[in-house]
Amino acid sequence: MPKILENVKEDILKVSRDMILEEDYSNISIRKIAQRCGISAGTVYNYFNSKQEIIEYITKSEWDLLIRRIEYSNKNTEDYIKKLNIIFTEIRNFINKVHNIQYNDFLNTFETERFFEMKKHKDDFHEQLSNKVYEALEKESFFNNDKLVCNIIIKIFFSYSTYLHIEFEDLKPYIEKLIH
Repeated sequence: MPKILENVKEDILKVSRDMILEEDYSNISIRKIAQRCGISAGTVYNYFNSKQEIIEYITKSEWDLLIRRIEYSNKNTEDYIKKLNIIFTEIRNFINKVHNIQYNDFLNTFETERFFEMKKHKDDFHEQLSNKVYEALEKESFFNNDKLVCNIIIKIFFSYSTYLHIEFEDLKPYIEKLIH
């Protein structure tokens, strides 16, 4: 009688998330994922066609979660500095949770068509985050509705969120200069 497996897809995703935090993307394989899950590689392939597809699925779901968390948290405050701090903190959490892999290295593993599709998803994600910065600032009298400034802030947040010794308070004076 065949073994009945429950929550296989969730187990694959959980193990894969853990591996992203522990290993370089290049060291992750379907075989290693299957071994850690206690299933065959064929079972993993029943759910995902490749490790790229697994990482892509995780990344997209984490992106969606990040946006929802920012929306929920920012709904409860009017202070633009607190809103920007929330955005920075959520980006840092996202980077530390999912992006132990170097994202550009991950993108380079795709064939051309999939590369451009994933790059578009990444660009859309950055645009969504830039819009969250815009929403945090739009009601402020000093803000001149400059979307480029919002995009620059997001780039700063992504760049500095990987440096754990740098906090939002360290960036705040520079952000203030940008938006005033």
